[in-house]
Amino acid sequence: MKFVSIFANVLRNFIIFSGLLLYTNVITAQIENPVGAAAAGMGGTSRLSTDVWSFYNNVAGMSNFPTLQFGVYSENKFAIKDLNRGGAAVVFPFSSYAVGVGFSKMGNSDLNTSLYGVGVSKKLAPGFTCGIKLNYIQTYMGQQNGTYQNVFFDAGIMYTINKDFTGAFHVSNPNRVKLSEVTNNRLPGSATLALGYKISNKVRINTEGVNDLDHGFRFRGGVSYQPNSKYIFRMGLSTGVFNGTFGFGYKYHKINLDVASVYDINLGFSTQLSFRFAFDKELKEKTTTPKEQIEKPKE
Repeated sequence: MKFVSIFANVLRNFIIFSGLLLYTNVITAQIENPVGAAAAGMGGTSRLSTDVWSFYNNVAGMSNFPTLQFGVYSENKFAIKDLNRGGAAVVFPFSSYAVGVGFSKMGNSDLNTSLYGVGVSKKLAPGFTCGIKLNYIQTYMGQQNGTYQNVFFDAGIMYTINKDFTGAFHVSNPNRVKLSEVTNNRLPGSATLALGYKISNKVRINTEGVNDLDHGFRFRGGVSYQPNSKYIFRMGLSTGVFNGTFGFGYKYHKINLDVASVYDINLGFSTQLSFRFAFDKELKEKTTTPKEQIEKPKE
């Protein structure tokens, strides 16, 4: 009986270990992948977000718009239903700071992760903001393996260098929280340096250098073209595993609808759709820089 008990315990740990290895990639997608089809369409360059999706991508950006925003998104990865991801966020701006809350979920009824977060962003000077977000992630791996809970944080800064250049720095899970005590697997972490350049009123370029603490350095780049106030077109790429991206956005009064497609050279296409509602008709397009939202245009 003692042998049977030992064997059962070893088998259980092996199943947990295998499941954790399998699901690490799903958790990585939940934590590290950009949220919002606007960022996805521009090669995944998300750290310069200045709309509601900054809650997920770089919490420092939440202080760069003046009114309450609400957004929902959905993503289908590689046409695999079990890898569907979706969520929602809302950001409440105040005079010199903003507070955001949100959640997202990925997976199916047998294997899934749920991510909940609350973040705060603060204006330190004109064009310069910082922020920090606390995240609670729950990983369910079926009745055999159970549920794992973890808490981690991410933080960022954003600075408008001038009317054309914007820079940002962001860290995610820098303390490398463990997924489980059973293995040494840890939640993914990264540090990102981003730079955006507004070539004209219609064209913008975003670039990012990402130091992934598990997979090394990779580059992201994207360009957007906005011919008028209603339509915007995007394309980009990222290295590591090569991804090519393209997307489209449409604005109708206070509503912004974006769609993007990402092509992974190994796994195929993923599609993301996001919807954003701004409670102020004078809210500017996400392609503008934070300082432009502060300064009045010259006559």
